[in-house]
Amino acid sequence: MSTDVCLIFPAIDAALEDFGVQVVMDASGSPGDLSEEVSRQRMQDAGVVLTATNTLMAEIAQDWSTPAGQQLITLLLTDVFPALGAGIA
Repeated sequence: MSTDVCLIFPAIDAALEDFGVQVVMDASGSPGDLSEEVSRQRMQDAGVVLTATNTLMAEIAQDWSTPAGQQLITLLLTDVFPALGAGIA
C-alpha cells in the first residue's frame, strides 16, 4: 500500500468525519523518504493515529495470557514478523 497516494487521503477523510483512524505504518510505504515523512505528518495533523503491527496487535490482545492473546502472539511470531523481515532471534 502506498502511503503517499493510496493511504493518506482515505485516512484523512475518515478522521475529518470523526472516525477514530489508526494507520499501521509498517503495512505501507512510499517510494521516497520525503513523501513518506510528509504523508505521516499530514495524517497526524488531521488526527490520524500512527501505529505499527505489533502495537495494534497488543492493543487488540490486551492480555497475552488469554486464549485470544495466545492466538495473536502465535500469529505475530509465525506470520507477521517473518513477513516484515523482522525474524525473532
